[in-house]
Amino acid sequence: MNTCPNCKLVNPPDAVRCDCGYDFPSGHLQTPYLRVEPSAHQSFALNGIGTTLYGERDFSRDGSYTTTEWLVFFYVPVIPIRSLRVRYQGPVGRKFPFGFGSAHSYEVFGRAAPNWKQVIFTYGYVALLATWAVLLCRLFSPVIATGGALSVSLLFMALILPVPMPWFLRHHTQRKPPPDRKE
Repeated sequence: MNTCPNCKLVNPPDAVRCDCGYDFPSGHLQTPYLRVEPSAHQSFALNGIGTTLYGERDFSRDGSYTTTEWLVFFYVPVIPIRSLRVRYQGPVGRKFPFGFGSAHSYEVFGRAAPNWKQVIFTYGYVALLATWAVLLCRLFSPVIATGGALSVSLLFMALILPVPMPWFLRHHTQRKPPPDRKE
């Protein structure tokens, strides 16, 4: 089996070109034989309950990437539904006039079973945040008991330290050229 280095699709051993256009003999991205018309996708969560897309990996030059659609409860990913190759299209208007609802639109190029590497990394990030919060609250509990505003402010700042970690990792990943091309 040939695994495409561009889109990670598993192809038959005698495949010459992947559906994404990656040409196996030359090792370069070409025009795909199969032209798939992208479809639209909207994820929606009301007050943190619903579906949303978490995670971005396997970036392509056309701006698309692989992400996983999750069933969320208070914005915490609970069950992975499927993985999608998408390109972000922007926010969509609120669906309900009450509560905190958000919706985003994506152009979908492919659907697949959940990307388990991405699922494990997402669960790991949530576990890291929960462990970090519990650890800091236990360490700062004597300081918080004094009731000082400075101590609560320091705790809050320490709690949000790991939050931008996915952004930094994504930024680093997007700066690296795909493995099949040299820049």
